[in-house]
Amino acid sequence: MMTKREKELIEWFENTDLGDELLEAKKNGDLIVTKAGENPIEAIKRHIEAKKKVPVSLRLSTGVVNKFKSRAVSAGIPWTSYMGTVLEQAVAEN
Repeated sequence: MMTKREKELIEWFENTDLGDELLEAKKNGDLIVTKAGENPIEAIKRHIEAKKKVPVSLRLSTGVVNKFKSRAVSAGIPWTSYMGTVLEQAVAEN
């Protein structure tokens, strides 16, 4: 016999479209994808390594920094996070 919690979970999975959650995880870089025949532990290690951050110091004009800050406010995130996202997208496109 199922518990009430088990019934609730089954109902949730039957009535929830996980497509949005998967797309959000992919967008945030939280979706771990294994290569054919790859050990899942190795995929997790690769994922962790890829998410490591390295501090960088740049000298930018006040105007450029202010544009990043303005756009970050619109996006609702810290300006340095916004800048990192922009740089990651620029590198990924090339």
